[in-house]
Amino acid sequence: MTNSLNLPTNVPNNTTFSQFGVTYTYNLANDVWLANRPPTIDDMVDVDTTTIAPTANQVLSWDVNTNNFIPTDGFAARLSASTTDDVTEASNLYFTTARARNSISVSGDLSYDSATGVTSFTERTDSEVRGLISVSGDLSYNSTTGVISYTDTDIDAYTKSEVDNAINTIELTPGPQGDPGPAGPTGASGGTGSTGPQGPAGPQGPAGPQGPAGSSGGGASTTLGAVGTYALMQNNSGAAAIQAGGTVSGSGLKYHNVNWSTAGTPSASGTWRVMGRYESSGVGSTNAISVCVRIS
Repeated sequence: MTNSLNLPTNVPNNTTFSQFGVTYTYNLANDVWLANRPPTIDDMVDVDTTTIAPTANQVLSWDVNTNNFIPTDGFAARLSASTTDDVTEASNLYFTTARARNSISVSGDLSYDSATGVTSFTERTDSEVRGLISVSGDLSYNSTTGVISYTDTDIDAYTKSEVDNAINTIELTPGPQGDPGPAGPTGASGGTGSTGPQGPAGPQGPAGPQGPAGSSGGGASTTLGAVGTYALMQNNSGAAAIQAGGTVSGSGLKYHNVNWSTAGTPSASGTWRVMGRYESSGVGSTNAISVCVRIS
């Protein structure tokens, strides 16, 4: 066991030992020393808390007069109760108003009263400032009023009307035109303007080519295969289907009869328009017959 009180060791049961006013009895069964009462700080021979009763937040400090530890205020309490009168200045001097004022100095137009701490500025008078100014040449200066004047005997005097007339008669000659600047960015397109008036008729164009000869007067032609004549034709062009209104070369047509015979008939010539409809092509096909008219 820890023996911080320097109690005896290896002693018989119920051995007693006194220290700092407390009696300890040894219990062999539990190997412990039992105190007859709880010890107090006053049981220590060099601590005195009886003469001066301690108060809250106090600490024990060594008193050289009594050679005991006695209750005293802690450092924070002693510090809060202290003033600069309790601390020696040494090399770090405390602040005082007089010391601060004595550390200030001025020069020039400034003056300083170290007793009051007031800094003053001595302003120059108007006459002093005007006396610093001087002029020469065509300028004249009045140091009393501070007015500077300009005198030029070579300048002629003109009235306002004379100046106005002279300005009105001045001919302005433009100088040479400078180089054009760079083109600016293209602006946004404007809105569509209104339609302008119709212009005059243009000149007559040249005459077109002569058209094909028309049919002879005096009634429809009765010549076989003439332009404008109709005939029952068989489609031999090879085109399987020709719609009404379509055109066929005469070389692909043969004259036909109602018995669907083209034996011994010649092919037509020119160009023909189908007035019916062809569904097929070839000899002997009933769908290869239609009425046609020659158109050229």
